[in-house]
Parts: sequence; C-alpha cells; structure tokens
Amino acid sequence: MEAGSWGENSYEFLVFLFIFERIRPEHSFVIIRRASGVLSHSQPQLRVFSSPKPNTVCLDAELTRNTLAKFCVLIQSRRRTLLPIHPPITIPVCPSSSSSSVAQLRKESHLVQETKRSCLNVWLGFRLVSEILLTVPTCSPTRGDPVSIFPCKSSFLHKTGVRPEMTAAVMRGWIAKRVLIVLFLFLLIALLSSIMVPLQCATDSLVRRGFIEDKLTKKTYAYDQNIPLIFVGGMPRSGTTLMRAMLDAHSMVRCGEETRVIPRLLALRQMWLKSDKEVRRLNSAGVTNDVIDPAFAAFILEVIVRHGEPADRFCNKDPFTMKSAGYLSELFPNAKFLFMVRDGRATVHSIITRKITITGFRLDSYRECMEKWNSAMELMFSQCRQVGPDRCMLVYYEQLVLHPKVWMERIAGFLQLPWEEAMLHHEALVGKPGGIALSNVERSSDQVIKPINIDALGKWVGVIPQDVVDSMATLAPMLQRLGYDPYSNSANYGTPDGMVINNTNSIHAQSDLWLEKGKSVVAPDSEAGKMLVELAAKDAAVVEKDERGVAAAVGGDT
Repeated sequence: MEAGSWGENSYEFLVFLFIFERIRPEHSFVIIRRASGVLSHSQPQLRVFSSPKPNTVCLDAELTRNTLAKFCVLIQSRRRTLLPIHPPITIPVCPSSSSSSVAQLRKESHLVQETKRSCLNVWLGFRLVSEILLTVPTCSPTRGDPVSIFPCKSSFLHKTGVRPEMTAAVMRGWIAKRVLIVLFLFLLIALLSSIMVPLQCATDSLVRRGFIEDKLTKKTYAYDQNIPLIFVGGMPRSGTTLMRAMLDAHSMVRCGEETRVIPRLLALRQMWLKSDKEVRRLNSAGVTNDVIDPAFAAFILEVIVRHGEPADRFCNKDPFTMKSAGYLSELFPNAKFLFMVRDGRATVHSIITRKITITGFRLDSYRECMEKWNSAMELMFSQCRQVGPDRCMLVYYEQLVLHPKVWMERIAGFLQLPWEEAMLHHEALVGKPGGIALSNVERSSDQVIKPINIDALGKWVGVIPQDVVDSMATLAPMLQRLGYDPYSNSANYGTPDGMVINNTNSIHAQSDLWLEKGKSVVAPDSEAGKMLVELAAKDAAVVEKDERGVAAAVGGDT
C-alpha cells in the first residue's frame, strides 16, 4: 500500500510521536503527511520497505548522526490508523570507529536482546489491554458535527435517547482517558529505553567500563575504550617528553611517565602479522582478531589509566606507539594523536650523545642512525596520515619551543581542552602534589625541569661528519618531505618569542643551579645519572675553551 493511502486518521500514532518527542526532545521523528502522499522527515536518510507480513510496512530511518529508528506499522483498513508493531523508540548509538573490523566486534549481547524483547512484549501487552478496556464509545453522527477522528456507529447511549451533547461529552472524556493511557504507556517505554541504552553502550564497547577513584578528592572517574585518550608519539628525542609535561600542566590531563610496555605489546602484534604461518596458527587455535583486539584494548587502557593519578583526560607518552597509530585509532575510536616531529639531524645527534638505546640504532654511526630515523619516520608519518588530520596532528618541536603559546593554543583546540596558562610554565609544577611526575631513569628528565628554551636546537651543527652531511638528502629523504632543508648545515628555524629568549638567558645565568636540579631528579647510579655527569663535564670543557679563546683574543688586541 502506498504512503498516500495510509489515511489521515493516524491519531494514535501521531499522539505517540508528539508525546515521545516531548520525552526525548533531542531526537527527530518521522511525520506522515496525507496531503503530499509521501513520508516526510527532518533528515534525508529514510527508507521504506515492504514487510513479508500482510498489511505491514516497515521503516528504517537514520534520524540523526548517532540515532537510528527502526519500526514497522500495521495498516488497519477498518479504522484507518497505524498500529506500531515494534515501538519506534530511537536508541542512541554509542560512538564507534569507522573500521569494519571493530564494528563487527560490537554485537549485541544476549542480555540486550532479551531486554529489547521484554520491552516489545510489555508494549504489546499494554496495547492489547488498552484495546480491550478502552473500546471506542460510538455515536450516531449528527448534521453539522465537526469531522470526527473516529468512525461513528449506533451506541447504547443513542438508543436510549441520550442527547448528542452528552455523547460528545463521553467522546471528549474517552479521548482524554485515551491520551493519558498512551502517555503512561510511552513513559514506561521511555523508562525501559533509558535502561536499555547503557546496556547497549556497554556491549558496543570492546572493553567493559571501569572506575577509578581519586584518593585525595574521592572523585570517581569512569573509563572505557570510548573515552577521548591522548597519545603523544614520535621518535625519541623529538620533544615527546616536553609535550607531555606541558599537557600534564593542564588541570584536566594526566600523561605521566613512559609505560614502556605498550609499544612492546604493539610490536609483538606486528611481529605476528608479518608471519603468515603465525597468523594461521593463531586462527586455528581460535585466537582471532575478535579475541586479540578486546584483550589488547583492555590491557592498554588499564595500563594508561592506572599507572598514574586519575584525571578527566588520560594521556599516554610512549614514543613508538605512533608506529601503530592506525590500530590504536580502531581500538579507541575517540582517541587523538600528537605526532612530534624534529629535525632528524638534531634527533640523531641527541640519541648518540645521550646514549639512547634503540633497537637497530648503532650509536657509533651517524649514517646508519640517519637511515634508521628515516625509516621510522616514514612509517609514523604514514600512520598519522591513515588516522587523518581530524585525529592526528603534526607538532614540530622547533616551532613549539620558538612559539609555545601559539602552538599550545592550537593543540588545546585540537584536543578540545580549555586554555590554561599553566601549560606554558610546566616547570613550576614538576614534583608538586597533583603536578608533573618525572621518572628518575628517563634521559630527558633533567631537561624537562627547565622552562621552555632553545638550547637544544642547534647542538647538532658542526658535529655530524662531513660525508654524512654531503649525502643527507639521499640518506634521509623524509627531512625534505617534512619541510627541512637537507642541504643546510645551520639551525635557523625562526625567531623565538620574547618569553623563550628570557627563559634561555635565565638558564644560562644560573647554569650551576639547573645542573644541581637536574641531578636531583635522576638516580645517580642510573644510566641517566651517569650520562648527566658526563655531559656536564663536556659542557664545562666547552665553556672553558670558549673563555680561553676570548681571553687570548683580548690579550692579542692589547
């Protein structure tokens, strides 16, 4: 039957839409228009299809971005009304990834299916009771009466000589009672819907919802895979620690130290995927992606949430997680990524001088380290592009330290965080309760305690062997792709802001003080502590050499 022949006497169905729209105003509803002969709706995504049952039409309407309404209606030719066979309740859809693999995992549990079935049975039961108890009191139509919604027949009232106005009063009372009953029924359905929604959301998540309590404030934080996580990644020595410290200065964010275990877990998965034989073995044992992905998501989420203090926004800074950004974006559909980018020559110089052990990096060869840097950056860059600009942002270390306010405002906007001036002064919160926690074994802890400065920008200049400098364009083509000049042998990245210049000058004026502070945040017997003492001795020797050169030049002039 065509939509145009459904009739305009769809009173009960329209009452349902009217009442339920008042209950759930954020949802849209389908409206039947007799005049146009078509179904009209507030959104264009509406599909009408026939049902195998006679006199039944089903509707499938995507009403809003995250709302889907599906219902069938039975056409009753006698009363020309629409009787909902399945109540058209719109249930919000939980945030989901665009990935089909994740979508396949989000299947309704038996509990949710039973809940929906119970809701339908309750509706049909009440509908049947209302049909039995509230039979339409009929009347004989009189000349001049307004068009009645319901058909009129001979009634016992009319036969006994009751006046037409009394019949009309009965009709008005019946309509009022009818509306109240319908209101009660759909209030009940709305209540059932509110119960079903969290159940649906819980089963749509790969990870069960967890809770963590702040021991100081006693505030409880809920978390699951749909929370807006923040991942800070990139090559080590590219400003990842500075970035996470500046985020940690925000009152709503907690990043914390590197977990070290998350990138290793992700690398293990990559190793499995590279071996077809291993994949076949896992699949034959029933260890498919349907099993692995929820387990990985639960493990990663628990590590991120519980390795530090609770917060409104959880953040992870494990540099090499960026190699698996695409996979992480599927596990955590609302996560965002900050990809830290730094001049590869400065990164490699810092890796070698700070003795950062990375698999495949020979710390005695600038050439091999530049090649390894190029391969790693190529992979991370492709992962960031795969995730997309809406969820992965490139942050250039040089520009971050030259213009911290401009870039932190952009980053706060990208992460949907309110602006806080404290992000520009992270050093004031290091080691404070509720502030920034630092690891005493990380190689960059002694640097991040300082205010934002430009000391590290040009340390690579004049240190890299000339043969490596001459072949830099072919060794590391990612330099040019990322916007750096591979043929340049200078560190001219721009003019720093006044605040940064003041910070740098202050650090130089109190170098001994900052050296002692650096020693206080690293373990003396750790590799980081030994490295710090060695670097301090080298810096002192360089300063002494420069002072001697200046003194000799002055003496020669006199």
